[in-house]
Amino acid sequence: MKLTSEEYRHAGLMAAIIAIVPLLFFPNHLGLKLSLPPIQFFLIELAYYWIVFLIMIKGINTRDLLMTGAICFLTRLAISSVFGLLLLAMHDISFKSAFMSALYQYKPAMVLQVVSLPFILAGIFTRLYAQSKKDKPKVVLQSLSSRAESNPAPEKKARREDFSGRKIIGLRTPTAPDLKPAGGFDEAMRYVGAVAAVRFAVLIDERGLPVAFFGDDRDLRDRWAAVAIYVLENLKAPLAKAGDYEVSGLELNMNEYRLHIVSAAELYLLVAADSNSEEIEKVRVVQAAEMIRKTYYDRYGARPKKAAREDNYVPSFS
Repeated sequence: MKLTSEEYRHAGLMAAIIAIVPLLFFPNHLGLKLSLPPIQFFLIELAYYWIVFLIMIKGINTRDLLMTGAICFLTRLAISSVFGLLLLAMHDISFKSAFMSALYQYKPAMVLQVVSLPFILAGIFTRLYAQSKKDKPKVVLQSLSSRAESNPAPEKKARREDFSGRKIIGLRTPTAPDLKPAGGFDEAMRYVGAVAAVRFAVLIDERGLPVAFFGDDRDLRDRWAAVAIYVLENLKAPLAKAGDYEVSGLELNMNEYRLHIVSAAELYLLVAADSNSEEIEKVRVVQAAEMIRKTYYDRYGARPKKAAREDNYVPSFS
């Protein structure tokens, strides 16, 4: 669950209150005149923040705990600086005296701000860490065809997009500026890209070089072409230890994308869709892979050696 603007406004309002309230008592120390060096006071303050956050934020790790305490300490310094500016505006004191009092010398303000600030921020940090844990990438290795069969998506739910602003980069370039899709690999890329959830798609060869691309960002084409080959190559060794297995396709669920990497003849089709796409793009990916295979066989004749394994992953719909 994401933080709302109301929560930020509430935290900002509470921070403003603890910055202004000490003005009602200044310069009276109210019996809180402590004789502690600044460094010692700051260390005690940090230790207090860490103890509070350790108790209030369940399951927080050491790195996040240290960072959260440091952020709270810097926030307290910012609030104290606001208090120092108010002292300058409302009292006839020097700049140095105002900010020394605001940062550590005027103990009523320090006690109010130090004691209350971690409780003001604890709710925000709890929600942020809970969200980051929820968004951790998950890796799922599963047959795309079996997932598509178990989660069928009606074609009518897929929205058509206007592709006039996007470019198809492939082996065949249209000679006229018409809207008719080019045949072969380009047509397959347009077909899978017609699903609204698809961000981009790239067809690559065994060396990791892009053959065709759907999208509007060439950097994505080159970056993910290299990533797909890297992932597939690094899966070969562990799969060989498990048995005589070969990757014909896989799916990666991440916080931003759902990636499909499918073997299509001697090529690989990589499709990136929205992580919350409800998997409506799966059928299109299967069918686009079949279109690519047919185009490859028509152009280059010989069928690949591992055709049987690919048929298991990308079923024929002809």
